[in-house]
Amino acid sequence: MLQKNSVNFIVIEPQPLLQRSLLELLSNQIYTENVYSVLDCEEAELIIQHECIQGILFDPMNDLAGASKLVEVLSNSYPHIYTIAYTMNTSMSCIQLFGKMNIMGVVCRLDSIETLESALSAAASGYEFKKYQGFGKVDKKQLSERELLVLKLLSEGHRNKEVARRLNISDKTVATYKKRVLEKLEVSNIIELMKKTNDCADFIT
Repeated sequence: MLQKNSVNFIVIEPQPLLQRSLLELLSNQIYTENVYSVLDCEEAELIIQHECIQGILFDPMNDLAGASKLVEVLSNSYPHIYTIAYTMNTSMSCIQLFGKMNIMGVVCRLDSIETLESALSAAASGYEFKKYQGFGKVDKKQLSERELLVLKLLSEGHRNKEVARRLNISDKTVATYKKRVLEKLEVSNIIELMKKTNDCADFIT
Protein backbone atom coordinates (compact mmCIF):
# COMPACT_ATOMS: atom_id res chain seq x y z
CA MET A 1 0.00 0.00 0.00
CA LEU A 2 1.30 3.45 -0.89
CA GLN A 3 2.18 5.71 2.00
CA LYS A 4 0.91 9.26 2.18
CA ASN A 5 3.29 11.99 1.07
CA SER A 6 6.06 9.57 0.12
CA VAL A 7 6.81 10.26 -3.56
CA ASN A 8 8.55 13.20 -5.24
CA PHE A 9 7.87 13.94 -8.92
CA ILE A 10 9.33 16.19 -11.59
CA VAL A 11 7.07 17.55 -14.34
CA ILE A 12 8.94 18.68 -17.46
CA GLU A 13 6.57 20.79 -19.55
CA PRO A 14 7.24 24.04 -21.46
CA GLN A 15 3.56 24.94 -21.93
CA PRO A 16 2.45 26.97 -18.87
CA LEU A 17 -1.21 25.92 -18.82
CA LEU A 18 -0.47 22.22 -19.21
CA GLN A 19 2.34 22.44 -16.69
CA ARG A 20 -0.04 24.01 -14.17
CA SER A 21 -2.68 21.33 -14.78
CA LEU A 22 -0.19 18.48 -14.35
CA LEU A 23 1.24 20.12 -11.24
CA GLU A 24 -2.25 20.33 -9.74
CA LEU A 25 -3.09 16.74 -10.70
CA LEU A 26 0.07 15.36 -9.12
CA SER A 27 -0.23 17.52 -6.02
CA ASN A 28 -3.70 16.09 -5.38
CA GLN A 29 -2.50 12.47 -5.32
CA ILE A 30 -2.38 11.09 -1.80
CA TYR A 31 1.09 9.58 -2.24
CA THR A 32 2.71 12.80 -3.53
CA GLU A 33 5.05 14.70 -1.26
CA ASN A 34 6.59 17.26 -3.62
CA VAL A 35 6.24 18.16 -7.29
CA TYR A 36 8.97 20.10 -9.06
CA SER A 37 7.94 21.74 -12.33
CA VAL A 38 10.60 22.65 -14.90
CA LEU A 39 10.70 23.70 -18.54
CA ASP A 40 13.32 21.33 -19.91
CA CYS A 41 15.35 18.17 -19.28
CA GLU A 42 18.46 20.10 -18.32
CA GLU A 43 16.65 21.69 -15.37
CA ALA A 44 15.39 18.25 -14.35
CA GLU A 45 18.97 16.93 -14.28
CA LEU A 46 19.93 19.63 -11.79
CA ILE A 47 17.04 18.74 -9.50
CA ILE A 48 17.74 15.00 -9.41
CA GLN A 49 21.29 15.76 -8.28
CA HIS A 50 20.00 17.43 -5.12
CA GLU A 51 16.56 15.96 -4.40
CA CYS A 52 15.27 12.43 -3.88
CA ILE A 53 13.08 11.96 -6.94
CA GLN A 54 10.96 8.89 -7.67
CA GLY A 55 9.16 9.84 -10.88
CA ILE A 56 9.41 12.08 -13.95
CA LEU A 57 6.48 13.02 -16.19
CA PHE A 58 7.39 14.52 -19.57
CA ASP A 59 7.04 14.43 -23.34
CA PRO A 60 10.34 13.15 -24.78
CA MET A 61 9.35 14.45 -28.21
CA ASN A 62 9.46 18.08 -27.01
CA ASP A 63 13.26 17.80 -26.93
CA LEU A 64 14.38 14.38 -28.10
CA ALA A 65 18.09 15.12 -27.71
CA GLY A 66 17.61 16.43 -24.19
CA ALA A 67 15.31 13.53 -23.29
CA SER A 68 17.83 10.98 -24.60
CA LYS A 69 20.56 12.55 -22.49
CA LEU A 70 18.30 12.62 -19.44
CA VAL A 71 17.27 8.96 -19.66
CA GLU A 72 20.90 7.97 -20.17
CA VAL A 73 21.79 9.79 -16.95
CA LEU A 74 18.89 8.08 -15.18
CA SER A 75 19.88 4.63 -16.45
CA ASN A 76 23.48 5.09 -15.33
CA SER A 77 23.03 6.88 -12.01
CA TYR A 78 19.36 6.90 -10.97
CA PRO A 79 17.77 3.67 -12.23
CA HIS A 80 15.09 3.84 -9.52
CA ILE A 81 13.49 6.95 -11.06
CA TYR A 82 10.34 6.05 -12.97
CA THR A 83 9.73 7.83 -16.28
CA ILE A 84 6.35 8.44 -17.91
CA ALA A 85 5.99 9.81 -21.43
CA TYR A 86 2.86 11.96 -21.57
CA THR A 87 2.61 12.69 -25.26
CA MET A 88 0.54 13.04 -28.40
CA ASN A 89 3.12 10.95 -30.23
CA THR A 90 1.89 7.39 -29.72
CA SER A 91 2.56 6.03 -33.19
CA MET A 92 4.22 2.63 -33.44
CA SER A 93 7.61 4.16 -34.21
CA CYS A 94 7.40 6.45 -31.17
CA ILE A 95 6.31 3.63 -28.85
CA GLN A 96 9.26 1.56 -30.04
CA LEU A 97 11.58 4.55 -29.54
CA PHE A 98 10.30 5.04 -25.98
CA GLY A 99 10.94 1.36 -25.33
CA LYS A 100 14.53 1.67 -26.52
CA MET A 101 14.91 4.69 -24.23
CA ASN A 102 13.72 2.53 -21.29
CA ILE A 103 10.78 4.81 -20.58
CA MET A 104 8.56 2.84 -18.23
CA GLY A 105 5.11 4.25 -18.96
CA VAL A 106 3.41 5.87 -21.95
CA VAL A 107 0.15 7.82 -21.81
CA CYS A 108 -1.44 9.59 -24.76
CA ARG A 109 -2.62 13.12 -24.02
CA LEU A 110 -5.96 12.18 -25.58
CA ASP A 111 -6.48 9.48 -22.94
CA SER A 112 -8.61 10.05 -19.87
CA ILE A 113 -7.30 11.62 -16.67
CA GLU A 114 -7.96 8.25 -15.03
CA THR A 115 -5.45 6.62 -17.38
CA LEU A 116 -2.80 9.17 -16.44
CA GLU A 117 -3.60 8.68 -12.76
CA SER A 118 -3.16 4.91 -13.19
CA ALA A 119 0.26 5.49 -14.74
CA LEU A 120 1.23 7.83 -11.89
CA SER A 121 0.07 5.28 -9.33
CA ALA A 122 2.17 2.64 -11.10
CA ALA A 123 5.14 4.99 -10.94
CA ALA A 124 4.60 5.58 -7.24
CA SER A 125 4.39 1.83 -6.67
CA GLY A 126 7.38 1.01 -8.87
CA TYR A 127 5.42 -0.98 -11.47
CA GLU A 128 5.59 -0.60 -15.24
CA PHE A 129 2.48 0.84 -16.84
CA LYS A 130 1.51 -1.51 -19.67
CA LYS A 131 -1.25 0.29 -21.56
CA TYR A 132 0.53 -0.36 -24.85
CA GLN A 133 1.14 -4.09 -24.35
CA GLY A 134 0.14 -4.81 -27.93
CA PHE A 135 3.40 -3.49 -29.26
CA GLY A 136 5.30 -5.82 -26.98
CA LYS A 137 3.39 -8.66 -28.55
CA VAL A 138 4.27 -7.41 -32.01
CA ASP A 139 7.95 -7.34 -31.10
CA LYS A 140 7.81 -10.86 -29.69
CA LYS A 141 6.24 -12.06 -32.93
CA GLN A 142 9.34 -10.65 -34.66
CA LEU A 143 7.72 -8.72 -37.47
CA SER A 144 10.23 -7.56 -40.04
CA GLU A 145 10.75 -3.86 -40.70
CA ARG A 146 8.74 -4.13 -43.92
CA GLU A 147 5.95 -6.06 -42.17
CA LEU A 148 5.78 -3.34 -39.50
CA LEU A 149 5.47 -0.71 -42.23
CA VAL A 150 2.71 -2.67 -43.98
CA LEU A 151 0.97 -3.08 -40.61
CA LYS A 152 1.09 0.68 -40.05
CA LEU A 153 -0.35 1.48 -43.47
CA LEU A 154 -3.08 -1.15 -43.23
CA SER A 155 -4.00 0.10 -39.76
CA GLU A 156 -4.40 3.59 -41.21
CA GLY A 157 -7.04 2.16 -43.54
CA HIS A 158 -5.05 2.00 -46.77
CA ARG A 159 -6.00 -0.68 -49.29
CA ASN A 160 -3.52 -3.10 -50.83
CA LYS A 161 -3.10 -1.03 -54.01
CA GLU A 162 -2.31 2.14 -52.05
CA VAL A 163 0.17 0.26 -49.84
CA ALA A 164 1.80 -1.19 -52.97
CA ARG A 165 2.06 2.27 -54.55
CA ARG A 166 3.57 3.83 -51.43
CA LEU A 167 6.12 1.07 -50.95
CA ASN A 168 6.78 0.62 -54.68
CA ILE A 169 6.01 -3.10 -54.59
CA SER A 170 3.42 -5.29 -56.31
CA ASP A 171 -0.10 -5.95 -55.05
CA LYS A 172 0.84 -9.62 -54.72
CA THR A 173 3.79 -8.78 -52.47
CA VAL A 174 1.53 -6.63 -50.28
CA ALA A 175 -0.91 -9.54 -50.02
CA THR A 176 1.95 -11.79 -48.88
CA TYR A 177 3.07 -9.32 -46.20
CA LYS A 178 -0.54 -8.83 -45.13
CA LYS A 179 -1.04 -12.59 -44.73
CA ARG A 180 2.12 -12.83 -42.60
CA VAL A 181 1.06 -9.91 -40.39
CA LEU A 182 -2.42 -11.36 -39.83
CA GLU A 183 -0.94 -14.75 -38.93
CA LYS A 184 1.67 -13.32 -36.55
CA LEU A 185 -0.87 -11.10 -34.79
CA GLU A 186 -3.35 -13.97 -34.68
CA VAL A 187 -6.23 -12.13 -36.36
CA SER A 188 -8.25 -13.24 -39.37
CA ASN A 189 -9.07 -9.97 -41.14
CA ILE A 190 -8.30 -6.26 -41.39
CA ILE A 191 -11.18 -5.24 -39.10
CA GLU A 192 -9.75 -7.35 -36.28
CA LEU A 193 -6.28 -6.03 -37.09
CA MET A 194 -7.43 -2.41 -36.82
CA LYS A 195 -9.22 -3.10 -33.55
CA LYS A 196 -6.10 -4.71 -32.12
CA THR A 197 -3.81 -1.87 -33.15
CA ASN A 198 -6.29 0.76 -31.95
CA ASP A 199 -6.32 -0.95 -28.56
CA CYS A 200 -2.56 -0.48 -28.45
CA ALA A 201 -1.99 3.03 -29.76
CA ASP A 202 -2.99 5.65 -32.29
CA PHE A 203 -1.08 5.51 -35.56
CA ILE A 204 -0.68 9.25 -35.88
CA THR A 205 2.38 9.45 -38.13
